[in-house]
Amino acid sequence: MNSIVSASFCALCVCLALVLNAITLRAAGRQLTGSHAPTSSQPVPPTMAPATFSVPDGSEMRLFASEPDVVNPVAMDWDERGRLWVLELFEYPQGAKRGEKPRDRIRILQDSDGDDRCDQTTTMLGGFGLEDRYELLNGFTWGLDGWLYMTQGVFTHSKVKDPDHPECPEVIMNAAVARYHPTSKRF
Repeated sequence: MNSIVSASFCALCVCLALVLNAITLRAAGRQLTGSHAPTSSQPVPPTMAPATFSVPDGSEMRLFASEPDVVNPVAMDWDERGRLWVLELFEYPQGAKRGEKPRDRIRILQDSDGDDRCDQTTTMLGGFGLEDRYELLNGFTWGLDGWLYMTQGVFTHSKVKDPDHPECPEVIMNAAVARYHPTSKRF
């Protein structure tokens, strides 16, 4: 009797482990479903998007940048020179594929010819961690000291690099409030 119970218990444990493993594998990297699923409607062309907004009297909506100049922006802030600093999270919410280098980055978008449209982009920093999709780099704020401040959650680990100087050492950023100086390029 004990061997039958023991064999049945082992079979139950194996089945439970297989079910839990299948659930974990299916949940990893899947898109949201149900009421949280992405819309199935076609996107509005960027040049037509401002007309779809309601703005207060005396205000207007103008298009400064659109894809491919900016991709999946999650945080942004204007500096005193009229440049838009943008955090792009290409990998959110699914994360980078195993073995692929994450593409998340901080970019500066600017209008260099005075027509109020982005015509120049510069990638400033890359290499931000992706371990916890809900604690990624966020919270851009300009400090009175001229530094751009940002935060990152406790379970996300980053090795931040300047793409213009890959030979320079990376800055380790784990569970941090970080800052970046646009003139000295110190992080």
